[in-house]
Amino acid sequence: MKYILIVCCIGVLSLIVRADDPCAILIDDESPVYDLYHWQPEYPVGFSPRSPRRDIFLNSYVRNTSSDNLYPASYPSITTLNDTIEVHVRFVNADSTPLDITKLNVESWVEPRVFEIGDNIELANALAAPPSVKWRVRYWQMPNGVHQRPDTLLYKKDYIMKLDVWDVPEGKYQLAIVGTDSVPSWFDVMPSSDFYHMLPAKSLADSLNAWATIFERVMNDGDPGAAEPWLDSLFAHNSHSTVGYFEQAMYYWAKDDSAGVVSSFDSVLARLDLWDDPALPDTTDKSFNSLNLQWKHFMQDLTNRKLEIYINCPEWR
Repeated sequence: MKYILIVCCIGVLSLIVRADDPCAILIDDESPVYDLYHWQPEYPVGFSPRSPRRDIFLNSYVRNTSSDNLYPASYPSITTLNDTIEVHVRFVNADSTPLDITKLNVESWVEPRVFEIGDNIELANALAAPPSVKWRVRYWQMPNGVHQRPDTLLYKKDYIMKLDVWDVPEGKYQLAIVGTDSVPSWFDVMPSSDFYHMLPAKSLADSLNAWATIFERVMNDGDPGAAEPWLDSLFAHNSHSTVGYFEQAMYYWAKDDSAGVVSSFDSVLARLDLWDDPALPDTTDKSFNSLNLQWKHFMQDLTNRKLEIYINCPEWR
C-alpha cells in the first residue's frame, strides 16, 4: 500500500494520505514539516496551570499567533487593525453526575487580566483588567462542534466558551483568564495565560494577516456575507495576495461555489509559483530566508490537498 506525505495544520502535525483512497487520512505526528512558531522571540515559559482541585473546573488558552495559512513572521493582532484576541475557555465535568447550568451564570465566573511576561498570575498584581479591558462571549461550542450554549455539562466532555478580548495594553504581555468573586466553592477556575503581541503593523504582511484573521473569525461564526468586506480589504490593498486567494477559496467553499473554489486555489498556486505577491520578500532580498521557502512548500502542499479533497471528496465539504 502506498502513502503520500502531505502537510496539514501546524508544524508538528502532518498527514499521510493513502494513494488508493485520497479521502482516507492517517495522522502522522512524528514528521515535522513546517514549524509556524519557531521564528517567534523566545520568552520564559508561560504560566502553567496547576492540576484541578475539584471535579468541575475550567482552563483556557489564548490564540494570538498566526494560523497556518497566514504570512509567516507576521502577527495577526495589530493595533488599530485587529485588536481582538481570541480565548478558548474549556469547561470540564470530571464528576460522573451531569451538571445542569441552565440557571447558572457561568459566564460571570471568569475575566481576562493582563500581566507582565514572567509573572505568576496567581500571585502578581494585574497591569490591566475589566472594565478597561473589554470582553464578551462570542459563542459556545458543544462537544459535537455545534455552536450552542449547553444546558448540561456531561462527564468528561469538553465544552468551549469562546471569548473575544480587546482594549488590552499595546506591547507584549501575558493575557490570563482568572476566576472572579462569583465562582462557587465547588467549582475550580485554573488560572492560565499565554503571551500576546499587540503592536502597530510594520509591514504589508502584518496588515493583511490582521484583515485575514478578522475574516476567519467572522467565517467561523457562519456568516460569509459579513466576512466578505474583510476579504475585499485584502484585495483592495494587495491584488496579488496569496493569503487573500486562499481565504477567498474558503469563502467560495462555504457558499458552495465550485468554480470559485477551484479558481481561487489555482490563483494561490500561481502566486507561489511566480512568487509575485508584494507582501512576500523577493528571493534576492536579504529578508528572504528558509522560513519563506518552507512556507511556500507548505502552502503548495496544503492548497493541493484541499483542492484534491474539494474535487474528489464531496463528503468533506
